[in-house]
Formats: sequence, structure tokens, C-alpha cells
Amino acid sequence: PNDIKGRQQCFALCWKLRRKNEAIQELQKIAELAEQKGFLAKAVECYQKALKIRPSNPELQAELRRLIQTHKHRHSQLRLVVNNDA
Repeated sequence: PNDIKGRQQCFALCWKLRRKNEAIQELQKIAELAEQKGFLAKAVECYQKALKIRPSNPELQAELRRLIQTHKHRHSQLRLVVNNDA
């Protein structure tokens, strides 16, 4: 359940079987795992894929916005630290 590659295989199977709801759930689980492991780009990618399947889903939109804001915030903090050391 906490293996990203295993979840990706589940997503691929759900997608192949045209089970959109289950595919979206797998993408959300992959995104959560990726975020926990520090792979923000992977998490963003998963939410973007899910939104291609269900573009008007407000929960997916909110999670994607949150991740992007988190990524921007962490990136700007890193820049500040680098600039202070220079």
C-alpha cells in the first residue's frame, strides 16, 4: 500500500479497465505517498493527470494548488538561505 510503483501499476490497470474513479483514487494515493517522501514534482504530476480525467473536481484542484504553493514556498526559502550565505 505504501509502494509508489505498485500504486502506479494499479493505476495503469484501472485506467486500462476504464475505471476512472478508481484510477483517480490511485493517482491521489500516489500523490500522497510522493509528497510524504518529498517527491513534490511527482505529486503535482499525479494531480495534473487526475484533473485531466476529472477537470472540474474541486478537491483535486485544491490539492494541486496546495502542492504548488508548498513547492513555491520551499523553493523561495531555499533561495533565501543561499542568498544569505553569499
